[in-house]
This record gives sequence, C-alpha cells and structure tokens, in this order.
Amino acid sequence: MPGLLPLLQEGGHEAAGAGPFTINGGLILWTLVVFGLLFALLWKFGWPAILKSVEEREARRIGARRRAVVGRPGRRGGRAAEQSACRDGGSHSERRLHVLSRV
Repeated sequence: MPGLLPLLQEGGHEAAGAGPFTINGGLILWTLVVFGLLFALLWKFGWPAILKSVEEREARRIGARRRAVVGRPGRRGGRAAEQSACRDGGSHSERRLHVLSRV
C-alpha cells in the first residue's frame, strides 16, 4: 500500500498539467492533416456536384419563369391588360394580382 500512494500522486500531477488551455503540438498537426484531406476531397468531388446541382436548379427556375411569361395566351400589354381584366371582371387571380400591384 505505501508504494501505491506515490504512484497515484504522480498521475495526479500529470493530469493537472493537461487542461483545455494547454497547447498540444501533435493534436494541432493531426487536426491540420485531417482538415487538409477533407478539404482536398470536397474540392475534388463535393464542390463540382454542388455547383452542378445549383446550376441545374437555376436553369429550371429561369426556364419555368420564361414559360410562365411567354406561355400565357392573351397576355399582351402587361399592366394595361391586367387592369382591363380587373375592370371586365377577370378571374379571381387577375383581380388579386391587380390589387397587390397597387400596394
């Protein structure tokens, strides 16, 4: 038993030196290595896939907007057509659009 007490006290001193504010060079090195590897993998494989999906989404959005504007039959004249549709008792959505455009 007397030999156990000095060993426990030594372990306590080592543990007291390691805290949240101590600098560990090995940990810094491995953190940078792992970060660099993940960054390289994402640069090679992740970024092109994300960029491709964003560009496809943007193209679909632009195409849908063009179809919505061009594909409406009888929609010529812009705001004047909307106002005449409201005066002539147009559809509910056209009247609502006219009311919202005045706001």
